[in-house]
Amino acid sequence: MTEKRAADNKVLPKAGLNGFYQTFLIYLIWYLPSADLRFLLKFGAKNPRLRQYSIASGHCRADLSKTNIMIRTETIIAVKNIPESSEFYQNLLGCKSEHGGETFEILTNESVVILCLHKWGEHEHPTMENPEKEIGNGLILFFRVDNLDQIFKNAKKLNANIEREIHYNENSLKNQFTLRDLDNYYLIISE
Repeated sequence: MTEKRAADNKVLPKAGLNGFYQTFLIYLIWYLPSADLRFLLKFGAKNPRLRQYSIASGHCRADLSKTNIMIRTETIIAVKNIPESSEFYQNLLGCKSEHGGETFEILTNESVVILCLHKWGEHEHPTMENPEKEIGNGLILFFRVDNLDQIFKNAKKLNANIEREIHYNENSLKNQFTLRDLDNYYLIISE
């Protein structure tokens, strides 16, 4: 008896109870495209047969071959003036405001949070109470971008405090430039 193989030539699991669950999940993908994706990820993402079928059928809303759930940070920095800092970052990076206001701001690019701005002394966060302490010690705001030249031009238009113009970084093997924002945070903009 020949073994069934997936497109990537991996041996597929044999039928049985595991095969039943595979068939059940394929049914969910085919007939219930709005089925809870978390369920599919939990029970089917590691299964080559299910993964191959769900992606090929076009009934899956995400690539189930990615079995790790992503964890990402959403950086929040304390600033003196939310509207001014928001405008600075929007003009520099081309991001947009998703929150607005005098005490908190969320800046996004294509629905992904890029940076959050929080007013000094609001909401009793212990690391954001005293603007008199050294701002940004030990912190680099590092932005990886697709349009380095355009963002550099934006920084020039803003009369930003550019500490080093576009240069090649031997460590990252990328071009980058460095600047300070309105609250003196150190930014690296890199391709």
